[in-house]
Amino acid sequence: MTKVPKGNYLVDCQQPHAEVMEVATRTVWQSAAPLSPADLHQLDLPDGIVPVGIGRGVMDAHYFRQSPDAKEPGPVRDRFIDGQRFIHCANPSAEGPQQPIPEGPFRLMVDKHHSLIFEAGRDLLILKTQTGANLVQVISPSPEGGGLLQTEPVSTEAFRLPAGWHLRTAHVTERTVIDLPNPTEAWFFADGSSFQGPVPLEF
Repeated sequence: MTKVPKGNYLVDCQQPHAEVMEVATRTVWQSAAPLSPADLHQLDLPDGIVPVGIGRGVMDAHYFRQSPDAKEPGPVRDRFIDGQRFIHCANPSAEGPQQPIPEGPFRLMVDKHHSLIFEAGRDLLILKTQTGANLVQVISPSPEGGGLLQTEPVSTEAFRLPAGWHLRTAHVTERTVIDLPNPTEAWFFADGSSFQGPVPLEF
């Protein structure tokens, strides 16, 4: 694994982290430290910055190889908002989220350089779409609501795959790093979970 700048590397990603967006630039910023939904609600956001939601990663650690507008790998851009450090993690496509399957998950193309780390012994959830793309689960369900692109609380029992999609488990026997492509194809389900990729066929 390439040496990653310390500020890019997040090891507490299974805790809730907040994302906010600067509307004028359409840049998304993720809290470097855990922030709860209550913390996000109480955050004094400057004009032009809006909350996106809360996400909990399924990986053991993750990092961003660079910010979206950087020309090469290196330290991510950061800023402080109400005393909290946020890193520039992603730029969503100008079209925003789409729902190509009626009542299905939302699809969003994202400009980001995101790497996921899974320790040996982990089981990864891999989603195969009707087009044959393999996506790995990145964000846990949030049945309490407040997840990314989640409109309301939805029980995890309500998780439904579109016709022709398949879910499977991939077991890793050694520490595994998955570099998501840029751009990343991200699908967001009603229960708050998100699957992203495409990832290599061996997963």
